[in-house]
Amino acid sequence: MKVLERTENIDTEKYLNISSSAGVTSNVVTYDKYIELIIDSLELRSKDRLLDLYFGMNPITSFILDEAKVNYFALETSHKLVENATNRFKRNIAKRKALFSVFEVNDIPYVNNFFNKILSINPRINNFELLEYLNLTYQKLSEQGLMSLAFTIKSYEESLKLLECINVSPFAINDFMIFDVSMYHKSSENHIKSVLFKLSKN
Repeated sequence: MKVLERTENIDTEKYLNISSSAGVTSNVVTYDKYIELIIDSLELRSKDRLLDLYFGMNPITSFILDEAKVNYFALETSHKLVENATNRFKRNIAKRKALFSVFEVNDIPYVNNFFNKILSINPRINNFELLEYLNLTYQKLSEQGLMSLAFTIKSYEESLKLLECINVSPFAINDFMIFDVSMYHKSSENHIKSVLFKLSKN
């Protein structure tokens, strides 16, 4: 569900009022649709350099490599996850369309302004590290670059805390959406709430 769409800095007090009335009406989307919406938010173009931070075991890698003609760079802190992905996508690596590497937290091993797009789903950082993380990713984006940042949340209040932090970062908040994601079953126990921020470097 698109709760708010603004091209200027977001007024968090105004959003508080909107979210209090909209909080019970989150639309349910399937997991596949959720992945599709995340990919759409990146506005991928042919030959874009895309950085996927904390790619984990998320199937979005397959969607991107199958559908988008981009140069895909993926970073993880786990050697095991990098090894698994390297084995799984060795054909893409051989074509020089994908690269999986290990990195240290807050040490992205690429020059500034290198990437056109950055994707980060549930980065393994705490709220105190988020602003530093955003400052770092901002430096790695080229001018007019986009970043899609998604978190699993438990409540609207949690999304507001994220919003407040992002709002003082260098990024412009183009849009954000809150979803109730159905994990293939209709029972509430198989739903997760997620917030997706679409950010830009202007």
